[in-house]
Amino acid sequence: AGESMGILLHPERRELYISHRERGVISTWDADAHALKRTVRAGPYPNSLCLGADGRTLYATVKTPFTADYAASKVESVLRIPLD
Repeated sequence: AGESMGILLHPERRELYISHRERGVISTWDADAHALKRTVRAGPYPNSLCLGADGRTLYATVKTPFTADYAASKVESVLRIPLD
């Protein structure tokens, strides 16, 4: 989708994770079947994605809207999503 921000492949699980900034969700896709597996509500603006060292957790930065002078309007956060 045009508003997709972060894309990450989990090679062992054969899953593709995509953060959808404007919709506020992160989707999980089966990388082989090209099928949507699940969608997780992430907050206002999910951004970058990273796997934990053990491969069992997905981390996503969650941004906030910018102010008129392009500063963050609130404290940004990190979302932890268990994959098992």
